[in-house]
Amino acid sequence: MSKTEAQRKINQDEIDLSKIFRALLDKWYLFVIAAIIFGALAVTYLIFALPVYEANASVLVKDAKATGGDATQIITDGGMFGAQTNVTNQKAILGSYSVLSKVVENLNMQVTVYNETNFTPYPLYKRSPFKVNINSINKFYQGTQKFYLRLLGSNKFELSIEYDGSQMPDFKYSEIHSWGDNIKTKYFDLKIDRVDTIKFDPEITKYGFVYNDMQTSVANILNNLTIEDVDKTGTIINLTYKDNLTVRAVDLLNNIAKVYLEMELESKIKDANTTLAFIEEQLGTTNDELNTVEKRLEAYRRQTSAINLGEQSRNLLGQLQTTDIEIRKSAVRLKSLDNLAEYVKKNADFAALSPSSFGIDEPLLIQLIEEFRNLQLKRKQASGGTNKITPQIQIIDEQIESTRAGLIENIKSIKNQVGIADASAKDQLKNYESDISKIPEQEREFMNIQRNQDVNQKMYVYLLQKKQQTQIQLNTAAPENKILDPAVAGDKPVAPNKALIAIIAAMLSFIIPSTIVFFQNVFKSTINSRDDIDTATNIPVLGVIGKKEENTKRSLYVYDNPKSVIAECLRSIRTNIQLADPENKKRVILITSTIAGEGKHLWR
Repeated sequence: MSKTEAQRKINQDEIDLSKIFRALLDKWYLFVIAAIIFGALAVTYLIFALPVYEANASVLVKDAKATGGDATQIITDGGMFGAQTNVTNQKAILGSYSVLSKVVENLNMQVTVYNETNFTPYPLYKRSPFKVNINSINKFYQGTQKFYLRLLGSNKFELSIEYDGSQMPDFKYSEIHSWGDNIKTKYFDLKIDRVDTIKFDPEITKYGFVYNDMQTSVANILNNLTIEDVDKTGTIINLTYKDNLTVRAVDLLNNIAKVYLEMELESKIKDANTTLAFIEEQLGTTNDELNTVEKRLEAYRRQTSAINLGEQSRNLLGQLQTTDIEIRKSAVRLKSLDNLAEYVKKNADFAALSPSSFGIDEPLLIQLIEEFRNLQLKRKQASGGTNKITPQIQIIDEQIESTRAGLIENIKSIKNQVGIADASAKDQLKNYESDISKIPEQEREFMNIQRNQDVNQKMYVYLLQKKQQTQIQLNTAAPENKILDPAVAGDKPVAPNKALIAIIAAMLSFIIPSTIVFFQNVFKSTINSRDDIDTATNIPVLGVIGKKEENTKRSLYVYDNPKSVIAECLRSIRTNIQLADPENKKRVILITSTIAGEGKHLWR
């Protein structure tokens, strides 16, 4: 490779910024056109796009701390069952399907009514002069399919719909109805009632409405709802919702908080009622036993004379009664644990599951059940109310089964502990009964009857106290969490962002034309200037002839225009040819082209 070729190769590999700028400058009109187009699009979008506002509310969550000793602390610190913090659990509850579906029902958000008079449909919330009641509707007419309603006076309206989708046959409907008519076709069954408290707006002559099923309605809320911690170390949850209407955003957040607290209170009341029913059952059994013993004692006293127990017998009777009560309490606890274990094994819905419902207050067991309930809520939130099994739901199901197994093992462990204590009490009772055998028969029989009466009386009093405590809890039940700040919406929209849209439009106005110019130069297959030849080859250029614009009758342009620029260029080329290789007398010059009929010449 010669030095000239090497130099040219280096020049080709280098980026010639001046050449790039010249190429862009030559196509300046593309940038002007792009600026006009994207600027117009940006302005059009800002004019017709509905503003989006943001509302905020906050909820204060009770700080759940472990109270069950070291084992419980393992669980709360994320031990073998991977327990979440209480704030994380409450966030899942706030965004759960059960809460949001109730909010959709309360605010009637399955049907959205629009003002169709203007170019851009505008949602009407609490301002619609009519209410749509959907009895049934085909699934392909939900979500995107819009029904149109045109007013025809104060009592009549025209309902129209045109379906041209691919899932169903084309369908067109347009009929005049009165308020309250049952409108039924093979695809939908609905009724539209007049809302007398809202007057017709004379500027709105055409309305539209869309119906969404519950799952879609909840999904739409979740797309615009943000639930996050205010502080990772705190217990305040911030709720943010974006909507075109500030009133609807505020109502939705306040309703989420309201339903959330109502469900918490409902759960507490349900737990208390279940506990109360369990205690009532035990009270009934104890009361029957107490009545039977009292009758037996009364009959025994009628048959025998009064018996006075000695000091030793009285002490022994007291010890027997204490041991009997311990055994009776152990029996109640074992029965409660058996009921709880059966519930855990068979029941799929643990929303109402509470150890206190079974008369159990073991801290570790309470913690495990709370974890189980939170996993159930998390699964409901992930499923969105559907039966579809996703990888995420499969993971949660595995965690649920793992926690279920842990619950069963924990119940077995507690039963073993209660069983050991019960066996010890029964061994002690045998010793006491051995001592009783030394007492005279009449006094011994009287002690047994008196012992059963006293034990049943104390158990009855114990259960009455538990019942009273549960009734107090029921009457004073209140949510532990509370609304810290009710929802407030900002006055200025958060979208569309005018500055961001302007920046995007400006960037596109530069990027798109630059890309066009770049590809034009990359894939260019023609020679446009002398620079193209100098860059691509080492062939010397003897001259350049400009394009002849004016038309002439004869083809002898130089003869007719001897002083023109083209004539000077031709004379310059002739001179350069003569000087290019003066010693070579045998020269051949070929003028050719790629198209036939243009004329070729061969000069010697």
